[in-house]
Amino acid sequence: MKKWNLGVIGVLLVMLSSCETDVELIQDYEQNSFIFGLLDQHVDTQFVRVNKAFLGTLSIEEMAAIGDSINYQPGDLKVELNLKSFFNLQGRILPDRDETVELQELTVSKSTGLFNNDDYTVFYTTTAIPQEENNVPVDYELIVTNLRTGKVISGKTQLIEDTRLDQPNPNSSTVSFSKLTPNGFIFQDNFNVEWKSKRNAVKHEVYVRFYYDEINLSTSDTTYNSFDYFAGTAENPGGNSGASLFTVFDPLNFFKEIGRRLEVKTGIERIRPRIQIYMIIANQDFSLYVDASSPSNDINQNKPSYSNLSNGLGIFGARNSSFVTTRDLRFNQSSLDLLLESTETRDLSFKPI
Repeated sequence: MKKWNLGVIGVLLVMLSSCETDVELIQDYEQNSFIFGLLDQHVDTQFVRVNKAFLGTLSIEEMAAIGDSINYQPGDLKVELNLKSFFNLQGRILPDRDETVELQELTVSKSTGLFNNDDYTVFYTTTAIPQEENNVPVDYELIVTNLRTGKVISGKTQLIEDTRLDQPNPNSSTVSFSKLTPNGFIFQDNFNVEWKSKRNAVKHEVYVRFYYDEINLSTSDTTYNSFDYFAGTAENPGGNSGASLFTVFDPLNFFKEIGRRLEVKTGIERIRPRIQIYMIIANQDFSLYVDASSPSNDINQNKPSYSNLSNGLGIFGARNSSFVTTRDLRFNQSSLDLLLESTETRDLSFKPI
């Protein structure tokens, strides 16, 4: 069940202040749970965190400092992940696999801060989670049972299919950031990243991962280095498959970032500059949760909160974090020349190979 809750506390206070009878705004303690879990088939471990959430009479700072106010104790909860797969028999979708795995508890040490500094528990599984079986998407259900109260919270999601690029050319082994003019090669005005959306893929963040090898000239040792450059975002509001999406970034700014991130050194050579393109994609439920949780710029600060859980609060959704290029894309010759000669990067000891 998806729930939207809009705060009306201000209206209630006005109404209640006009009554002669005292009314308790904070009722007796009633415990709820806040759950955060995102499935991603490209990571080897899936994590789910479950915290307590309730109203109290103390200040936020006082309640946050009390471990029992926000953390469950080990053994309080049972967290399970159910997988249901199907097969298509002449247009009829029939059940196939139905398996449930219990997530294990893991105690995590918390850094000192405003909130309670006690260790807390997360739940995890290393079980492989396929996006589809028999060419049909797999359904996942999270089931959280409070073993003290018997209360059960659940939520459902499907994974996001992998994306592949239309541009840069997925069949190419090189990439170009340059264009030819009568005066020689200069930076392109824009670098386009283009792709087709997958079903239930809504928010897309695009990163360029820049790789290079660094050789120590004294020892001949080679280190392999990389950093991520944020290239932009794109959104597919309906979560439909096949929508044409793109983002654009300025190659000159990318080269400036290379100049900022790499240290000027002596006694080294840098070779083999190359990139891959990486995306982090949110499904419909996670996208709605992010939108509802982001700060409001409106005068009215009463934003709705979003949850797709039954009998609880929070999010059980999916993201897909993966490379959308199939191989390293080497700088072509003109782009390598710009890396060697442009004012942004010419002091970084890159060498032609």
